[in-house]
Amino acid sequence: MRRGRASDGSEPDAASAPKTDPLGVVLLQEAKQCNALVATMRETLTDLAAAIRGLRVMTPALEDMSRSLVRNQVPRLWARHAYTSSKPLASWARELVRRVDYIRGWAELGPPRSFWFGALFSPQSLLSAVLQAHSRKIMKPIDELGITFQPVWTPAGTTSVRWDVNNPESREALPMDAVPRNAPGIVIHGLYAECCQWSWTRRCLRAPGPGSAASPLPALLVSPVPVAEAEEGREGRFLCPLYKTAERAGTLSTTGQSTNFVTEIPLPVEVGTDPAVWVLRGAAALCSLGD
Repeated sequence: MRRGRASDGSEPDAASAPKTDPLGVVLLQEAKQCNALVATMRETLTDLAAAIRGLRVMTPALEDMSRSLVRNQVPRLWARHAYTSSKPLASWARELVRRVDYIRGWAELGPPRSFWFGALFSPQSLLSAVLQAHSRKIMKPIDELGITFQPVWTPAGTTSVRWDVNNPESREALPMDAVPRNAPGIVIHGLYAECCQWSWTRRCLRAPGPGSAASPLPALLVSPVPVAEAEEGREGRFLCPLYKTAERAGTLSTTGQSTNFVTEIPLPVEVGTDPAVWVLRGAAALCSLGD
């Protein structure tokens, strides 16, 4: 996939992830959305260049796009096909390149050791794929399954696994020996904590330092388990809401879900601390930061 397309100009067939594989379906959906966005950008930029040269009519939509580019804003023509983001145009474009590179690597080289959760148009679909794959494996209804999130620890067990903040799209974003072998589910990375921080050695949330707005969360092992076990894993933990952007606001989609809210991640708190403290602090997890 070259900036959203394969080298022959067609959409990637994701041979390493067949259509019957839930993760393969996620890959195909993400690749199609990437391709649609890149195609829209290419078409509208070509039209705008022609309009500026006087070769075609400057429509209101193209005029609005021109103003957005000058103001370092993502044009509305692009935003309709894009992922949810609060970044200005320059940072948005750099992140888009990284997202396309990540999807292309997944299509060409197969599923990564750890999935960059924030790179997806629909992160919820990856969680659903984990449940679907396990449901098929154990031959049980998906309604009887839930998901647990566990911080991944280093082999020595001394600290949580850090991911490469500067290169989240890299297949080496996590150390080679950090991902548990034969573990059920998948490992994800790329999340940030806002209004709280993760204690890398104490395995729990702590108050953020002075002037700290957002900080990385550790890589997480996402495991499919029976619903009862998933409910037990929520007890005594802060049910941290996960949003796509720091705006924490969205609109209801046709499925009834918010376009910004993703899910709740049960995170451990210090012994003797009421999880409600983090609710009052306004703590949340984010897939992507603004500038």
